[in-house]
Amino acid sequence: MEKTYDQILLRIDEQYYTYAKLFLLWLSFAVCPMTLEELAETSTIDLTSDNGPQYDAEGKMWDKRDVLKMCSSFVIESKGVVQEDTTLKHMLIRK
Repeated sequence: MEKTYDQILLRIDEQYYTYAKLFLLWLSFAVCPMTLEELAETSTIDLTSDNGPQYDAEGKMWDKRDVLKMCSSFVIESKGVVQEDTTLKHMLIRK
């Protein structure tokens, strides 16, 4: 089974890998289910800043459906909220 998840991770376009990891981190630690719009907005928060989390307008995802395109193998929208494959989430965060 782990081999299947490795293949899914390898299929993520390299330019989207950072976003995919960011989205899975937000989904992992959200205190309530997130909407697709909320998840897309997380792309504007720079968590790597030396001064703590900061707003970064350049990272804004203008089309919230891009989240599903980038993460189509492991994230779905159902009943208005985003749901992720928890097994894959743990593997992606480890890498």
